[in-house]
Amino acid sequence: MIINFNTNISATQKEVNKRQSSLDYKTYIFVLKILFLVPVLKYIFSIKIIPAGSLGSFSGSIFCTRTKKIFSEFVASIFSLLKDRKTIFPGLSKEVIQSIRQPIAQNQYSICSSIACQNTIESFAWKKELIQAAKHNIVLSGNYCGGKAFDEILSLIKYQLEKKTQLKVVILSSDKFINQSNREKIQHLTATYSDRFQLVESSDIWIIGKKTNLSTNHSKVLSIDYGQYFILGGSGLEDKYAYNDGLNDKQTSFTSHKTGVLHKILPRSFRDEDFVFHDKKGYESIGGRVHLESIQLAYAWMYYNKSQEKDSVVEKILHDQIADQPQPVVDTMIHRFHQSLHLNQDVEAKILFTGPERTNNVFKKELIRQFDQAEKRIVIDHMYFHPNQAIFHALINAANRGIAITLITNGLDKNSPMSHKAFGPRNRFNYLALKNAVHKKYQKNIDVYEFKVAKTTLHKKVIVVDNTVIAGSSNFGYKSLGPNSDYEINFIANSSSFAENTLAIIAVDCDVKYSKASTIKRLTIPELARSIIHSLSAFLIG
Repeated sequence: MIINFNTNISATQKEVNKRQSSLDYKTYIFVLKILFLVPVLKYIFSIKIIPAGSLGSFSGSIFCTRTKKIFSEFVASIFSLLKDRKTIFPGLSKEVIQSIRQPIAQNQYSICSSIACQNTIESFAWKKELIQAAKHNIVLSGNYCGGKAFDEILSLIKYQLEKKTQLKVVILSSDKFINQSNREKIQHLTATYSDRFQLVESSDIWIIGKKTNLSTNHSKVLSIDYGQYFILGGSGLEDKYAYNDGLNDKQTSFTSHKTGVLHKILPRSFRDEDFVFHDKKGYESIGGRVHLESIQLAYAWMYYNKSQEKDSVVEKILHDQIADQPQPVVDTMIHRFHQSLHLNQDVEAKILFTGPERTNNVFKKELIRQFDQAEKRIVIDHMYFHPNQAIFHALINAANRGIAITLITNGLDKNSPMSHKAFGPRNRFNYLALKNAVHKKYQKNIDVYEFKVAKTTLHKKVIVVDNTVIAGSSNFGYKSLGPNSDYEINFIANSSSFAENTLAIIAVDCDVKYSKASTIKRLTIPELARSIIHSLSAFLIG
């Protein structure tokens, strides 16, 4: 601090000093707000804070009442930022991890078989079937697990652990929807099968780097027996997916009758889609990559949670996969899968993983490449339509080449869930902007459908470009397309039959009973205001 004893100061200088003093005060208040806001956010959202490129976290309790304690946490986090640069998987050497990743990375596309599920009731049945068939291990990242559906899965896992003494199970999930019944079953499984069952909770985290953003484990994957069979898609393991196909507003789910503000805001059900895969090569191919990356993701969250106990089930499955190379040990067979009328064989597929430590967003880059190379059609069936600038321009260029573009997304009407008021207008703003940016003679080639089933959200993350299907957990929005995205897992599959099967399911979403073709020319003032507010919130959070 510098103290000036000179009282002979000009009026101009006094004004400068006044402004500077005001600025200092505002800065001081801003810092105090940040110091107070961080623990409050941690309390409300149960989030953790970690620096980008490292795994250091804010230390201390969730909520602090004294400024001194808040300040000490803040200082501790800054020191963590500066010195903690540990590898993301400290239990395994980088050399070991790379030795597994490299062969898989070199063979980016692999041949496998796949089924596009008609709805999430069907995919929930497949999830149970895979769990029943597993002989060696189960890795499940549900993003959100909870309710009666999760109880079903936990009961099934308990039965399988009793029968199969070599079976190991890891579940990675947020705790937001885990209820008391779920918790009791988890506690029983953990106590009874501590050496073979583990639940890793994945709270949201603040990533601090070039850009500070909120990140979560958004991946949805079920993998069994080193990836010989796996399921990818957009659905969580929760009642609103498992017991409702998202097309019948008279269907009820076990969570639809719950009271409270949150359940009034959220939809009664979701319309979503999952895909079941079989990779006969197991961990030598993309199935192994899915399995490895999923179990490593669980290991990372153990680190975030500061719960890296030795000989954990997560670590055992990791080392099992390493020890079993190069001789496969999997011999799992699900006969119903191979007898299905909807089975697509010889599907050429590869897997895309994104996350906050992977600043090179391969999902975004792959979308741009696919849009640039499109020859006939682009079909986007997504919850959000919030493309970033690069993807927006790729779509404009595709439309101006005469490529037919079909978009199915959420809008806003009197029967929409309350949550649509936040992002529905922005969907409209963006697709109107796309149409207006395209040359007039090609605007007719852009068709937009707004999903309209009452109290239901279209939750899909499916894109078809010519004969290529791109799907998984990533949304068509800022949280999935940015450089520090959520943890996501997607696939790209080249197959004309697989693409046609997927398009047949998408055609249901476009049916007049479930969607309405958009004829909107401009937004209302309230819609425009909501769109701007949503854009600002996306900028601040993401």
